[in-house]
Parts: sequence; structure tokens; C-alpha cells
Amino acid sequence: MMIKELRLRTESLLMIRFVLPLLIVLIMSLVVGALIYTRTSAVLGDEVKTSNRLLLEQGMNVLDKRWEAIDAFIRRITEDSKIARLQQIEDPFSTANLYHTIEARSRLQEYYSPNELVSGYYILFKRNGLVLNNEYTSRIADFAKDVQYSDKPKGYIESMIQTYHYRDMLPQQQVMLKDTATSLLTYMRSFGYANHSNGTVMVLIPSGEITKLFNGFETDGGWAYIADKDGNRLTSVAGPNAKLPDQQLVLPEGSGVMSTTIGSSEMTVTYATSAYNGWKYVAAQPSAVVLKKITYIKETTVTIFVLFLLLGGLTGVYMAYRNSRPVRSDYSDFILRQRSYAGFSGAGSVWHDSSGNFPADGQPSGAAG
Repeated sequence: MMIKELRLRTESLLMIRFVLPLLIVLIMSLVVGALIYTRTSAVLGDEVKTSNRLLLEQGMNVLDKRWEAIDAFIRRITEDSKIARLQQIEDPFSTANLYHTIEARSRLQEYYSPNELVSGYYILFKRNGLVLNNEYTSRIADFAKDVQYSDKPKGYIESMIQTYHYRDMLPQQQVMLKDTATSLLTYMRSFGYANHSNGTVMVLIPSGEITKLFNGFETDGGWAYIADKDGNRLTSVAGPNAKLPDQQLVLPEGSGVMSTTIGSSEMTVTYATSAYNGWKYVAAQPSAVVLKKITYIKETTVTIFVLFLLLGGLTGVYMAYRNSRPVRSDYSDFILRQRSYAGFSGAGSVWHDSSGNFPADGQPSGAAG
């Protein structure tokens, strides 16, 4: 029994001696692979976040250029002498002034060029209640029937020209344009002076033309919104199973990417601040979606790691078993020789007494006389 235990213990030590170098090389290779994965996943994570930030900034820059174009258009039409003259007229539809009204409308046709971002624009004159663009002329009372805001009180259009507006934007809402409901934002900019406005230019902007710039964030559980400098949400877009937060996120100035918990979900939030108008562009996606590629690489790496470790270990055991066969064979022969020697010594001891001498009669002890 002791010899059997000794044999098993010795063979185990032999196996370990042969397997251990292979395992050390295998583990060192896996450690190097793990370090490479860690660095690679960090780089990929930074690239994904940078890509999201650049996508958001790209959309913001496109819109900033369009706002600049709209502001430049407003300046040109309100500074034109033929259009500015209408600010001083009491009744633009009188016989004496009708020609000036028609002339100003013709002048607007020279300035205006179709723009997919602009659904329509209107110049509202405060003094005489004239509403004008390159293909529309009416009094403000009639205009209020053609353009109606569903969530604004009656008389809202008339009150609009009583307030000075500087790059003000009404949030996305349903607007009735001659009995047709359209989702629009309303951009307003007054002309004249802050303490004495002469009127307001109102520009209607389809919300879809803005939100389509952020379709890249319309993933499962993802959303994006634009808020003005006062934090009012102007427009938004949400993907499947997504819910925008009830409150605006408190974010630093400038641009960046941060991880935060919104509701019960871990979200990666990308934000950018416009240098032109101070608007905040915010997009959020579930962190699992943003880091989907990294998660996939991680799962694949772990799977390969485990399989490689198992296969390598089994291969190492097999190779060690095969390579140690001569040693184990020699050791087995040695054990057998030792066992044979032990058996021979045991048989010879029968012919000796306890003192190691033969009995006096020459017979083995206990033999019959």
C-alpha cells in the first residue's frame, strides 16, 4: 500500500514537473493578451465617444451655419430701403401706399431663395399690422387665421409684435397653416430698437429638418434634444423604447462625453454648446449600446481565453504524460526490482534465528526431530 502511494505521488510530481513549464508559457501568453485587450478596449471606448461627440458637433455646426444664413437674410430684408419704408406707413393698402407695398413685395422676391430649413417667413409690421413676404400680403388679423398655434391663446399673433425678440425660438409644436397641421419651430427676430420695436420677422422651421441631423443617436433607448440658452427644450428625437428625462440635464459648458444614471439606466451622454447662440445639443444612449463593440470583444476574448486555457492545459497534460513515459517506465521497473528484492530478503529470513545464526542441529527452527 505504501509503495502504491509512493508511486502515485512520484508520478504526480513527474507530471507537474513536465506540465508546469508549458502552463507558465501559456499563462504568460494569456497575460500579454489580456494587457493588449485592456489597452485596445480603452482605445475603442475613446474612439466611440469621440465619434459620438464629433457627430453631435457636426449637426450643431450645420445648424449654426443655417441660423447665420437666416439672420443674414433677416438683416438684408429689414435694412432694404423699400421694405423699411413700410414701417412708417399708416395704411399700406390705401391708394396712396399700395404701390409701395407691391414694390416691397417684389423686392423680397429678389432676396428669397428656397431653403429646406425654412417652411416660410413673414414680416410683421407693428405700426400698420401689415404681414408680408415674397408671395403673401395680408393684415395681421387675417394672418392670425392662417397661422394658428394650438397651445397659444387667441390673440397670440397680435401680441407677438408688441415684444422685442432677439433670436427667440418657440419650441417644437403643432401649427395650423391654412388648416394643415405641421410640426414647426418658430424663430423670431425683431427689427428696430430694443426699446422701440418696428416689427418682427417670423421664420417657420420644420422640426424634422433639424432632428434628422441627429438620427445617428436614434438607437434603441437613445434620444437627443436641443435646448436654448435658458434651458428650454426646443426639439427632440427619441429612438425605440426611449424616454426623455422630465428635467433638463445639468451639464458643463463646452463639449464632452460623460456617463450618468438617468432613471434606472446607465447612459452615455454626449453634449455640445453652440458658440453662435448658446444652445445646448444633448444626446444620450444606453452605455451598453455605445460600448456594444467593446462588450462583444470582451465576451469573445474571455471565451477564447477559457478555451485556450482548457485546450492548452489538456494538451500540456497529454504532452507531459507522453514525454514522461520513459521516466515512469524506468521508475516502475525500479519499483518492481525493489519489491522483488524485498520478497527475496523476506524468504531468506526463515533460515535464520532471531540472532541471525543457524540452529545447532542444522535444521531450521521449529523443524521436527
